[in-house]
Amino acid sequence: MSKFISFEGRKPKAQELIPLAARLDTLKDKVVALYHNDKVGSFPVMRTVRKHLEHLGVKEIFEVHAGMPFSRHPDRAIEEALKADVVFAGTCD
Repeated sequence: MSKFISFEGRKPKAQELIPLAARLDTLKDKVVALYHNDKVGSFPVMRTVRKHLEHLGVKEIFEVHAGMPFSRHPDRAIEEALKADVVFAGTCD
């Protein structure tokens, strides 16, 4: 039976279709990417996340900017972000 069509009369839950990624016990010595959409609201959020991460012993923190529409292809930004061990994504307005 297909995972996407259920004959049980209910819509499958997201976690049934796409399982959650394994969770890390610690961020110590990990490379973290802060991925955001460059809207005004995302800057203070990512600044706050960065400040908290700096106290957790992460190895490196780098930012990936999706850029405004048409200034950057989103696949390139995602490809860059996925070089990290952990990606924090924000899409604030």
